[in-house]
Order: sequence, then C-alpha cells, then structure tokens
Amino acid sequence: MQNCGFNSIKLLLIMLTATRHCCTIVAASLLVFGCSTSERALDTKTEGTRLSPRMVIEIAKQFSETNGINLGNFKSPTFGCGDKHLGDPGTKFGDQSIKGKIWMVHFEGRVPTVGNYFDVFVDDQTGETLIFGGR
Repeated sequence: MQNCGFNSIKLLLIMLTATRHCCTIVAASLLVFGCSTSERALDTKTEGTRLSPRMVIEIAKQFSETNGINLGNFKSPTFGCGDKHLGDPGTKFGDQSIKGKIWMVHFEGRVPTVGNYFDVFVDDQTGETLIFGGR
C-alpha cells in the first residue's frame, strides 16, 4: 500500500511531461505555419505552392471523415503552409531530400478539453496526408 502513493506521483509526472510536450508541438506548429481564415485568402495560392488553402482544407476534411472523425464536433479549421524540413511530421511524404511545401490544417474541438484537437498535414506536391494529435 505504501508504494501506491509513489506510483501515483510517478504517473502524474509522466502525464504532465507528455502534456507539456504536446502543447509545445502545437505552439511550435502554429508559430511555423501561422493561421489564416479570410475568404479571399482561401482561394489565393501561397507563392511556390500548387494547392490553394481551400483545396487543402477540403483534402483535410475528406481525410478526417474517411478516418471516422465527426467534424461537427470541431470548430472551423485554421491552416498554414511552410517549407518541409527534416524532422517535420511531413517528412514521411516521399523522398526526404526533396524540398517542398507542407500544409497544416488544425481542428480545435468545440468542447475545450485536453486532447480535443488534431492536425492534418498535406504535402503540397502529392496531396498525401498525415493525421497527428488528438486523443
């Protein structure tokens, strides 16, 4: 019974560490990719990209729904585009030595709870997708 307190503290420390890393990843992603939601911006391609934001959001929505996510439980997505770098979640797309653009579409849950979010990364050249985060 005396071990129970130690295990609870150890579990709490692990959970706090995981939460800190998750928040750091989300914050860093938003800093790198930024956010944009104006209607005009949705149809304007970012310099050097093949896809428009509207196209990327549609790809992300379709991919999410195909993977069983009910988008009615999430706010309107935010998005951004940046260069691919080694170490980015997007480097799983094709040859890592090829430079390119990667989009991030962020879905925040309507109910503000821990883990009620997810991101969809979309490779600008191939349209390949990767989902990250959430519970």
